[in-house]
Amino acid sequence: MTNTRQNERSAQSPDLSVPDPEHTFANTSLKPMVNTIGGWELPPASFAFPSPPAIRPLSQSVQTPDDRPNLMWLEDVYSFVACGKKRKAIAVLFREMDELLSSNQFELCDSIIASTLDLNRLNASLLIAVLSITLPASSKLKSRADLVERIRRRLKNEVPERAERMLKGLE
Repeated sequence: MTNTRQNERSAQSPDLSVPDPEHTFANTSLKPMVNTIGGWELPPASFAFPSPPAIRPLSQSVQTPDDRPNLMWLEDVYSFVACGKKRKAIAVLFREMDELLSSNQFELCDSIIASTLDLNRLNASLLIAVLSITLPASSKLKSRADLVERIRRRLKNEVPERAERMLKGLE
């Protein structure tokens, strides 16, 4: 490169080896700045957001205003069945029913299988799952015998050749 080209380049770009007195760190104001996004003031960096609540099974969650247990987990089961997610539906059903049975809430469980549980929204696999999870407590669930008969009728309509085999050992 020729000397003239070097001189032209040095004239165009500032010399960074010599600090510009107007732009040194010492001349900047270090006043605290308020960060905003869309006009909303952001919390300071030291602000701690509250921790999310612990995830609990829905049957332990908030009671309804008239002090009945929240059975929204049944809607989760029905939704999973409708979406074809049979394994997730069975997992929720087993977790929640097991929790009720393990905590000796037999009356509530009996009420669920007698009147709350909508068998029309369950597929054959879930019907068998209901019978499986309630089998150990069958002596304490008065409505279970009726449940077995309702499920038997439903399975005989849907899968007549397999209904009795599916129910074997679950009565």
